[in-house]
Parts: sequence; structure tokens; C-alpha cells
Amino acid sequence: MADAEGLNPSGGKPPCGFESRPGHVEKALGDARVASGHPSQDRFRTARPFNDRCHTRHVFSRRAVPRRRRSGNSRHFRMHSMTHSRWAVLDEAVSRPVRGDVVYTIAAAVVIERSRDEVRGAVLDALNRQRPFHWVSDRGPVVRQRMIDCLIGLEVQCVGTHSDHASVSDQEHVRRDLLTSTLLPELRAAGVDSLILEGRSNKDRYDKATFARFRADSNDVRWSYTWADKSEPLLWLADAAAGALFEYVAKGNDRWWSQLDVAGLAVLKSEGPDG
Repeated sequence: MADAEGLNPSGGKPPCGFESRPGHVEKALGDARVASGHPSQDRFRTARPFNDRCHTRHVFSRRAVPRRRRSGNSRHFRMHSMTHSRWAVLDEAVSRPVRGDVVYTIAAAVVIERSRDEVRGAVLDALNRQRPFHWVSDRGPVVRQRMIDCLIGLEVQCVGTHSDHASVSDQEHVRRDLLTSTLLPELRAAGVDSLILEGRSNKDRYDKATFARFRADSNDVRWSYTWADKSEPLLWLADAAAGALFEYVAKGNDRWWSQLDVAGLAVLKSEGPDG
């Protein structure tokens, strides 16, 4: 979990012309594939700006969604059969209290067609360190940019939602509501059936109850979840996604989230089943 710094009350919407900078992540990913015996055939997706505002994209993979239907100004994508492995890591970011309220964001990083060992190796190679990544403590633009480049290089879909007026004492209820009404249904519809969360010690019991209820309500016994600590590099992807989303919705800073959006990897959902 990231306890993010103070808010920018001026807010603001991001421009949509930010060009992503792949950096050295492609080499890291290629090294990871070679080490696992699979030659690298991955290329970074070319950044492609679009004219709409940088917000919701109902898509998880261009390869899985070859055809698109337009309706007004919104974008709708036809989801084809999910034949590839899809798993996700999840993290949150919370602002410091302002007048008793906090901005609460939660995001999932969805990985498609890549093993956990492959992704773990690429993340470690991209940062070139063993010390865990944390969006708040790693405030320097260089290391943050490496993580954004890593998300783009691995084609990780970043799905997030938020609440602008959560009380400090009610954060667990807000987390539960955002998970059950918005994030988990979105992940399930995209074919994700395995989720890794950062352990929160005695608060894990709340998530267990939330997931048990979701599995029962959705009648999907395939859904699995587990916890890991911050030493797990896979969680750093979700930390970066949640941090980039928080910067955007809470502080009006589009520097990071817009890069994901231009790359076609950002999905920002409104609270509620209809998003």
C-alpha cells in the first residue's frame, strides 16, 4: 500500500499526446526470455495518441480484441474467447487526510501470456536492484519512469478505480465496495482468474471475506487469490499502476498515467457495476 502525499486541489485533465519511452526494458525482457529458453520476439508497442480524453478504455489486449464497435464517444470492444493465461497483482494508494477525507485508489496490473518467473526477472532487470520498489519512497523520476516503461514493455494492462471522498475510518468499507462493485467484476470479465495482493497483516481477513463473497456471488470456483510481501517484484507492477493512477486522479498530474493510456494499457473505471 502506498500512503501518497498531499493533494493538488486545482486538479486538471491530462493532455493525450504523451509519448512513451521504452528505455531499456525491452532488453531486460529479452534477457528474461533467453534465460528461460524462449527467444525474444517481443517488441514495444508504438505509442499511438488518440483524440478522446485520457480516461476509460474497455480493452485488455489488442490481440484478444481484434474488432471494435463505436457507440457515440465511448469505446466498446468485443471480448473474444480467453484462451491465454491471465493473472493480476493488486495494490492501493491513499492520500493523507484533507479535512477528514482521503482519496483512495486501487489498481490491478493484468499480465497476459507471460509466466510469473518471466515477469519477475524482467522487473528485476529493469530496476537493476533487489530493494523493493515503492512509489512514495521512490520519488525520483528516473526510477518511476523505469517502472512505467516496464509496464509498457511487458504490455501489462493497468485497471484502476477510486473514491474521492473516503473517510479515514471507513477505508476498509471503501476498499470492499470498490473491489466487489467495480474492480473484481472487470477483472473476471477480462478472463483473470488468479490474483496476488500485498499482505496487510491483520487486515487480510477483510479481503478474505470480500473474495469469499465474490466467489459465491459469481459462482466461479476458479477464482483464486494469494498474498505476498513487498519483496515480491510482481507486486511492484501494481504499486506503480496505483501510484500513477493516484497522481492523476488526486493531484492532476498526468505524467505517468497518460503514458499508459497512450500505449493502450490504461483502464480507469468509475465506481459501480456499469463503470
